[in-house]
Amino acid sequence: MEVVPNDVAQPPLALPPQQPLLLSDANLEDHDVKTPKKRAETWVQEEIRSLISYRKELGGLFNTSKSNKHLWEQISLKMKERGYDRSPTMCTDKWRN
Repeated sequence: MEVVPNDVAQPPLALPPQQPLLLSDANLEDHDVKTPKKRAETWVQEEIRSLISYRKELGGLFNTSKSNKHLWEQISLKMKERGYDRSPTMCTDKWRN
């Protein structure tokens, strides 16, 4: 006859209570929060015509300037005056594509 030891059930180990995870402003400043890029609105034909017109106005300056950033900023401002909210980068990208 085999003798089986008398196993006494042990109570489960008590874990310390968990604190809720709180994100403070300090935590957000320390880490880059990556949000998905918002897709730009489609350019309408009149908007494209305005871009072409403004780019032609400054055409000679584009040929002589090594950095065209300030020229695209001017075009972006003119676009905003006509009610089109386009950044200099958006204007540059549209011109190239």
